[in-house]
Amino acid sequence: MENCFQLPPSLFQSKEEGGLGYHFKDLAMLHLHLVGFGGLEAAGVGPGSTVIVAPGSGKFSGSAVFTALALGARVVAAGRDLRKLEHLYQLPGARQRIKLVELVGDVAKDQQALLHATGGKGAHVYMDFSPPAASGPTTAPHITAGINALRRGGQLVLEGGIYTDIALDYRTILFNSLTVRGQMGYTRQQLEAFIRMIENGNVILGDAVGLKIAGTFGLERMEEAMDLAEKGTGWGGDVLLAPNGEDHKL
Repeated sequence: MENCFQLPPSLFQSKEEGGLGYHFKDLAMLHLHLVGFGGLEAAGVGPGSTVIVAPGSGKFSGSAVFTALALGARVVAAGRDLRKLEHLYQLPGARQRIKLVELVGDVAKDQQALLHATGGKGAHVYMDFSPPAASGPTTAPHITAGINALRRGGQLVLEGGIYTDIALDYRTILFNSLTVRGQMGYTRQQLEAFIRMIENGNVILGDAVGLKIAGTFGLERMEEAMDLAEKGTGWGGDVLLAPNGEDHKL
């Protein structure tokens, strides 16, 4: 029970009753947002910060983009397929505070593109969400490019799934006074703070901001739900199981 948190009733009360009018499915991606929030909050991200998120089209990384925008930061979302990043424009504040960068796998070119997207000043934070597939005998080019695109005093936050060593240039970290931080999940205090952000309207959830659910199914339709879930990858499009029915009141 120490890991259970009661959501405020006001989240689910109608707007006519003074609540926020959320449905339970609007909060289904809360755990994803919290992973990104854990690293962002620990790194001190807020208004005026510039954050690079790469790769930026996955579920956790997309949630980090969403959360960084909610914190008031400017975001550079990078990935190998620009089309998979474009849906991030649906997020609140994205049109004004997000830049998309298509990575080409060349350190020098990717570094230049990332720096250009930050206005040439470099980022305060680079959040790396590299998947296990990026593991290998050599360091993925986007990691080196992201580190090199940090400004002096910047932070590298590792939240990905790489299971092999990565190379960090000693001189780059030393001369630029960089911090390397690993962030596993989030703390109880961070979770409570994020819930308060939802209550205060700093974080907006649901279909209206592009946080769409692909389908909601009862337990009797488990196989159908699994088939649909297998087709979806990346940001959004989650499939929910609702044993009590989709319209059950919390």
